[in-house]
Amino acid sequence: MSSNVWWIKGDQIGIGVFSGNTVPTLITSVYAVRYFGVKLAADFTTDLSEESDLPSPYHRALLAGVMRNFAEDDDNFQTALYWREVYRELRREAKREANTRKDGTAYDVVAPGY
Repeated sequence: MSSNVWWIKGDQIGIGVFSGNTVPTLITSVYAVRYFGVKLAADFTTDLSEESDLPSPYHRALLAGVMRNFAEDDDNFQTALYWREVYRELRREAKREANTRKDGTAYDVVAPGY
């Protein structure tokens, strides 16, 4: 049984065919390869002169989560519930926007074999 395999080494990607227990055979033809990745934001710091890598539409969701935590710490559970719902709605909108092509259509990334 053979299957296509790929790997990344350094700044190069290798694509080959794996058959049984043998070493993968490299594909020597030239093909266009498209790959998708997710850019992760840098960790937050206390340096206020540094801008966040998060897009600005997500800042309100982050703020709502912080407000919920403050309300919970003050035992103000009604306010905490309000900010939790604001956070959930803003997070839902952010995920919807992140999973949308810029032409407005949704897309899914599915692993091979599913």
